Amino acid sequence: MKMMINYNYTLRRNEGDTNVLYVPKKIPTQLPNLVYIEGPNSLGKSTLLNIVALGINGLKNESINSALRKKMNALLESSHQQLSFEISIQNNDGSIEIVSEKQEDSKQIIVYENMNGVKKPISPEKLQREYNVIYDIPFNPIERIDQLTLTIKSTQENYGSRIALLRKYINQVIAEIKNAKNPEQILALKENIESLKRDQKELKTKLNANVIYLDILEKYTFINNYLEFSNQIKKAQNEIEKLKKKQTTNKRQISRKSNAFSKLIDQAKDTVDLLEKQFNEVTPKLKKILSKNQEQLIQLWELIDIQSSFKELTFNNKFQNLISLFKSDLSKLIKDDHYINTYEETEVIGKLITLLDEYKFKNIIIPGYGKKVSEFIDILKEEIKKQNDKATYFINIRSMIESLDKINSYRKMLEDDIFPRIREISKNEDWFEVEDFSSSLNDLQNKLKQLENELNYYEKLCIKKDIDISNIEILNSQLNELYSSNAISDYEKSLTEDQLTEKLSFINAEISKDEKDLKKITDFIVLKGLELERLESKEPHPYQEKLEYLSKLQKTCLELEQKFRIKYTSYIDNIINNKKYEKNDDDQKRYFNEVAQYLGKRIGEVRYIDNVYTAEAVDIIEGVIRTKEGKIIHLTDMGTGQSQSAYLLAQLNTSDNRKIIALFDEVAMMDKNSLEPIFLKMKELYEKGKLLVGIVVQKGDQVRIEKIEDILR
Repeated sequence: MKMMINYNYTLRRNEGDTNVLYVPKKIPTQLPNLVYIEGPNSLGKSTLLNIVALGINGLKNESINSALRKKMNALLESSHQQLSFEISIQNNDGSIEIVSEKQEDSKQIIVYENMNGVKKPISPEKLQREYNVIYDIPFNPIERIDQLTLTIKSTQENYGSRIALLRKYINQVIAEIKNAKNPEQILALKENIESLKRDQKELKTKLNANVIYLDILEKYTFINNYLEFSNQIKKAQNEIEKLKKKQTTNKRQISRKSNAFSKLIDQAKDTVDLLEKQFNEVTPKLKKILSKNQEQLIQLWELIDIQSSFKELTFNNKFQNLISLFKSDLSKLIKDDHYINTYEETEVIGKLITLLDEYKFKNIIIPGYGKKVSEFIDILKEEIKKQNDKATYFINIRSMIESLDKINSYRKMLEDDIFPRIREISKNEDWFEVEDFSSSLNDLQNKLKQLENELNYYEKLCIKKDIDISNIEILNSQLNELYSSNAISDYEKSLTEDQLTEKLSFINAEISKDEKDLKKITDFIVLKGLELERLESKEPHPYQEKLEYLSKLQKTCLELEQKFRIKYTSYIDNIINNKKYEKNDDDQKRYFNEVAQYLGKRIGEVRYIDNVYTAEAVDIIEGVIRTKEGKIIHLTDMGTGQSQSAYLLAQLNTSDNRKIIALFDEVAMMDKNSLEPIFLKMKELYEKGKLLVGIVVQKGDQVRIEKIEDILR
């Protein structure tokens, strides 16, 4: 074996009374890679090991015992001494050489690595990554076997940190890929823009339809109400004229009238007023709802004069027939069960809209319909609008039927009861008298003012819509044109003034909302278009096709990082603190077993009494070594030399691929049998190229320096 360790050093030390220069004397400056050194104190054995460890960045190696690092630091930092050294270590074929130098006037240690003739400085980080410096004194070996678990913890933390760095790097690459030109992202964005454009087109179509519908409905509402109030004003004016004439022409007066007769007359007046009120309310509705072929019947209906019938104590003989006929026609327009179904459908659809509204901006397709949530909501809203329109129509028709029932009830009460009684009494009494028309006239005049205010309101609305109100016939013609073109449905015809006003407000609100939504969509399209231009202008990332794989790897790294940094750290802490695992925790049980087997591999062969056994597992908590031969060795039963041997073997039986520099000091408690497994392991590792240096130092009376391979012969 060649002499592959070359070293020299000078150590100037101020010892108070004198300055002493220490240099290698009794230990040669050229040593084999595997060497055993024995000798008395002050030979320089420990100084040699300290300088070798110091030269290979041992001061920053936290796996080296702190007491040893303190001694190394004293060589470097103490003010009473100055150290300089040169160290060269080569492997067995000379392909690897580590050179370390320190000048006396500098604290800097420079380390070079010579690989196949190329010499370069090597950083402390790279030194630690590629070379495993094991510098130890095997004191308290039994306790320190336990401390091997600290190495496991440190290794786990190291792997956790490295995985974290990898995960962060992957995160960065993924972010770069997503920020680079991404064909899938561009395609998705284009599809999104096309979808937005479709929504924009549909919304424009809907908005335009609503604007046209609003215009038609406003014209209908304004013209219809203007004509209606015009007719009511004419009617009120006629009634006022009639009252004024009655006030001047009716001079008859009766001197006496019985109290019972007066009450009967008052009852008749009240009933006639109620009948007339219902009659006036339902008549314009009948005119709008009933078909054109019933126009003559409507004209007959309008000829009925309720007040004249009161004076004559009889109604037109066609009055009852018309009521029955109109009721029949209206009843055909609705069916109760249809109305109930419509109400239930409206309720269900309303609940569906409320449920789906939360997801309307998400790109979710409704199964079976092929529609996005927002599109499906629009369909439902359109349907509920139809259902609401139907419901309103049915309610209005039913209200008209109820009005006709009330009219018929009042007619029957008058015709069958009150009128005959008045006729009977009037045979003996003249029941007409000069009435005080001033109160009725005042009521009518107030009513006329209200009607004129309403008319003025709709007149202004008509003018805003450019509707010519100067000619009533033209207005009627325009209204009939709306009816004949089916621009106004039976539903709209059935609406009252308040219902029409409410519907116009609803349509205006819907148009306003649609305009806002249209602007929002249009802005989205512009923004998405700019984003598309930005994405298309980018360069593609070289790892673009690996994005899916990187995303999976990112998830795997996160899971592993959590295991190494959290889960496995808690497990190893339990072992270090002699805390047993929970019986029902199978995962932690497996971990404990793996650690025990790992420690068994680290120790390898162990000498116990006079035999050598192969360690299979080391149970730190129980304090036993289980061997493949079936022997169970309690750590406390082992001799000091044997336990030192087991401990040092565990140090050498490392599983990483770094080249080992092993420095073992003060192995005085170990005899030949205890040292033999250490020497054999060093030789094995050296021949495999895994061990670069192996130095074993022991105290002795005589100086003895031997190659380890010679000792093993």
